[in-house]
Amino acid sequence: MYADIVYPDKNEKEFIQMAEKLGYGALVFAYPLPSIPSSLPSGRNVKLFRAADASFRELNKAKKEVDFVFCEKDLNSQLVFEGRMADLIYGFGLHEKQDPLHQRASELNQILCKLAAKNKVAVGFPFRAFLTASPLQQSFYLGRLAQNWELCRKYKVPMVIGSFARHPLEMRAPRDLISFFSLAGAHPHEAQQAFQAIFSARSNKTNVFK
Repeated sequence: MYADIVYPDKNEKEFIQMAEKLGYGALVFAYPLPSIPSSLPSGRNVKLFRAADASFRELNKAKKEVDFVFCEKDLNSQLVFEGRMADLIYGFGLHEKQDPLHQRASELNQILCKLAAKNKVAVGFPFRAFLTASPLQQSFYLGRLAQNWELCRKYKVPMVIGSFARHPLEMRAPRDLISFFSLAGAHPHEAQQAFQAIFSARSNKTNVFK
């Protein structure tokens, strides 16, 4: 089952319709913590889940309210990995600074990857970052993505890909995302697995499909 991660703004039904057209079996709606709805509209053919996209200070509170907890990369990322405070951390390498001459400023390293693998915290790769970047930034992002993907593969870190769309038109079909991430060195089967990895990396012990 393919699952996508999206960020709705009172347009959940439109996202559900687009997900059905594109062939997704599940959607994870991500919200900032104060804006999490108490319920979601029904989807006939698409399973729906709620996620909190929380700051470091909000993480413990967020776990009590949603199916998943996301956190954007910041200076506290190592603590999040160590304490398994989130299900997924995303945003590594998505900055506008130029890379040093002989390496990529991808922001992931051996220490973080070992912690992520040990505590089953997923690293997220948002397609939207590439979709909205300038051509120059896209080239930087792609190089950093390739390096981070290789690190995650080496240390067996759960990897999650998704559109992270803010609008339904920013979503892409699973096959298109698989093709894109293959350009960065992902094997097709790795990219396919990365659509479902969020569920295996989930902090709560209950099965979200029950």
